[in-house]
Amino acid sequence: MELLTKLGIDYRLLIAQFVNFLILFLILRLFIFKPVLKILKDRQKKVKASLLKAEKIEQEWEKFKQAKESKLKQLRQQEEEILKIAEQKADEVQRKKIQETEVKILTSVKKIKLDIEQERMKMLTEAKTEIKSLAKVLAAKILESELTDEKRKGLIEETVMAVKQR
Repeated sequence: MELLTKLGIDYRLLIAQFVNFLILFLILRLFIFKPVLKILKDRQKKVKASLLKAEKIEQEWEKFKQAKESKLKQLRQQEEEILKIAEQKADEVQRKKIQETEVKILTSVKKIKLDIEQERMKMLTEAKTEIKSLAKVLAAKILESELTDEKRKGLIEETVMAVKQR
């Protein structure tokens, strides 16, 4: 203690300051350090909870993205299937229209051929009738007069000319 006195330190004052320091430390510990530490711990818990929540949200976001991509892929496949079906139906309709058109054309061609054949037969019948009447007229003229070879040739030429004019 003498050493402390030589240094100019009063040991009673030193003890009093030590006691004051302990009292102040206990007061600070009870009223400031504990509440501040509690606030820091609460804050740390909130930060951890927020990080966990953010991680959970990020995982949910990834699941959502995967589900969305899966759904889009499924929709694209459905779209392709619908397009294929539509193309098949369009091809089928086109084939049916072509077949219907071919049938109509064939029917028209048959009708035209039939009409042509009927017209030809009609013309042949008319020609036969005309030839018969001309032959009768020629025979009558031959019988009416006695003809020489020259008159016969002239008469035949007249008849041929008359047939050509009709």
